[in-house]
Amino acid sequence: MSDQLLIQAAQALVGAVNKLQLTLATSPTVAGAVPGVFTGTGSPNGVLTAPQGSLYLRTDGSSTTTRAYSNTDGVTAWTPFVSST
Repeated sequence: MSDQLLIQAAQALVGAVNKLQLTLATSPTVAGAVPGVFTGTGSPNGVLTAPQGSLYLRTDGSSTTTRAYSNTDGVTAWTPFVSST
């Protein structure tokens, strides 16, 4: 397989994963939905819809309360985890 073909396949896979994450993040919560793990920048509060128990890892978090969150209501309420340092 050529390098260019591998690059195109990898780009297609990344695009499909991003589309799936966006669909999951913007879809209404479905009863019995399985919690997921999401990543991104900025706070997920009021923005990201996910099943209750889902985790959000913030790639731009810099304090002990802005690095990781847990979804607490199955919609858009997220509670930060407090880390030590």
